[in-house]
Amino acid sequence: MPTDESKAVSRPQPKPWPQPQLRSQPQPRSRRWSPQAGTRARVRGLLAVLTCVAEGGMPRARRLALAEVAVGVPAAAWGVRRRSVRWAVVGTVLMVHGALELSYETVFPRD
Repeated sequence: MPTDESKAVSRPQPKPWPQPQLRSQPQPRSRRWSPQAGTRARVRGLLAVLTCVAEGGMPRARRLALAEVAVGVPAAAWGVRRRSVRWAVVGTVLMVHGALELSYETVFPRD
């Protein structure tokens, strides 16, 4: 009678872990990446955009109006989708107020 061992399926042996390679010469230290490096550049760029008002850039009120419209659109869409009157009203008020602020400079231009 054959034994159970002869019917056993042979499984492949796992491969050994690769051994670390030894360096014959010390490698020069490379500059390490840090998340702050990219963040600093982004903050500098943002500050440059926000402080361009003195150079004739976009005024602060116009940026605020664009922000209100940009926040109002998703809030209103959220309210419509969720059938929440409160969110829809908040989004609509933000959009209308932002649009009125944007149109104010067109109706009453600065000298």
